[in-house]
Amino acid sequence: MIKLLVVEDNAIVRRGLISILEREQDIIITGEAENGVDALSLLNTGTIATMVLADLNMPVMDGIELTTAIHKVFPYINVVVLTMHAKQDFVTKAKQAGARGFLLKHLNSDELVDALRRIAKGAMIFM
Repeated sequence: MIKLLVVEDNAIVRRGLISILEREQDIIITGEAENGVDALSLLNTGTIATMVLADLNMPVMDGIELTTAIHKVFPYINVVVLTMHAKQDFVTKAKQAGARGFLLKHLNSDELVDALRRIAKGAMIFM
């Protein structure tokens, strides 16, 4: 079972991701946040997650900073960065921060769900 926290500053995109993912029987959305600071606050106050799906570019605290913070405090949580930016520099920074995945937003819903399931089983996916 994947217990997922969705972190995305664009409310329409966040709601769309949640709508897609909550249809899956093995994915439970345990929370949502619009930036990294809010996500950390949720985790620090008891929101349970086995995975965080985080946008790369967000105000207040971006996806790389969030990944670093989660990796230090909650190393058992798999962080997956989701972005439109395919630059290798971002992929490298995500890996260095401890991300288990780096996915591009152009994926279709089946590809996204498959990637999250594979990461939950231990794979590292950097597309």
